[in-house]
Amino acid sequence: MSVIQGVIWAFWHTVLWFVDSDYMGIQMIPYIISNVVVMTGLCFIMNFFMEKNDNLIYGIVIHFCFNFLYCFLQVDIRFYVVLSVVYLMIIAAICSLRRRKG
Repeated sequence: MSVIQGVIWAFWHTVLWFVDSDYMGIQMIPYIISNVVVMTGLCFIMNFFMEKNDNLIYGIVIHFCFNFLYCFLQVDIRFYVVLSVVYLMIIAAICSLRRRKG
C-alpha cells in the first residue's frame, strides 16, 4: 500500500518538478526518479509510525519536518541521488521489520 501511496503522492507534485526546480533536460530524470523514491520512502515511514501507534499526528509531523528542512537546503542533483539511496535502505529496513512482526 505504501508504494501505491508514494507513487500517487509523487505524481501529485508533478507541477513542482517543472515550476519549483532548476533542473532541465537530462538532469530532470534523476530528479524525478529521486522524488518518486523519496516520497515513497516517506509514505513507508509515515505508514509505519501511524500503524504502530494508531495516530495520524506522526504522519503530519514527518511531513512537516520534511518540508521544513527543504526550506533551508540549496543542493545539487547528487544530493537527491544520495537521498534516494538512503530512503531505499529505510524502505528495506521497514519491510524487514514488518516481515519479522507479521
